[in-house]
Amino acid sequence: MFTLVEVILGVVPVVVIGLFLASKDATSVDKLTDVFSQDPSMVVTFISACLQPFVAYMLYMIYRKYCEGDAGFAAGNLIGLLCSEILLLNIPGVIGMGILLWRVWRNVAPHFESWLFERRAMGVLVDIAGSLVILVLAFMCATAARGLAGM
Repeated sequence: MFTLVEVILGVVPVVVIGLFLASKDATSVDKLTDVFSQDPSMVVTFISACLQPFVAYMLYMIYRKYCEGDAGFAAGNLIGLLCSEILLLNIPGVIGMGILLWRVWRNVAPHFESWLFERRAMGVLVDIAGSLVILVLAFMCATAARGLAGM
């Protein structure tokens, strides 16, 4: 299941960029620069799409740690990535992270609280640092998108 979500997240940027280029008839770098300068919301969409391969790589690391038995690491990072996908308004990502968290949570729930107490605040922050970086970037994209939309 992890691999399927990773592949979907890896394909998202290709699809978004392909649709974007086709809709704007941007076949060269010059046209692409013109489109970006005329429509700043496309830049935010482009950056949001480019975050998805990093999310997929985080999923790869989460899966490795989950297989090693580090359930707290897996749950903490999946929660962070789910929040990131919600901020990015990436429906396939939200569905994928939700399903992964739901499937993993059965094995994680008994150990999650002990993981929090054993690792303490700094240890938990170290464990979920990758997801926090993606979450901060997603928050910046969401704020920019809302600002450009006039909300």
